[in-house]
Amino acid sequence: MESTQQQQPNHRARVLYLLRSKLYYSAQLECLDGVRTYPQDTVFRMYNGWALALGGRPQEAIRELEAITGDRECSLGVTLSLLHAHK
Repeated sequence: MESTQQQQPNHRARVLYLLRSKLYYSAQLECLDGVRTYPQDTVFRMYNGWALALGGRPQEAIRELEAITGDRECSLGVTLSLLHAHK
């Protein structure tokens, strides 16, 4: 069985692969699983916002991304994602 530190990068890699493959709904499901597994990691919430925005659901994406705008770890990515979602 893999340790938690080894599973998290694999989980992120799956999310990024699904986003790159334009499988936005599957990426969103994987992100939500990541949020449940790692509740303190806001990167999965940011990925979920990306999946929502790219999947054609900008209002939900904006709501998800605005909730994590104050996080220092991913503030630049969130800001750029909000700009994209508002277009």
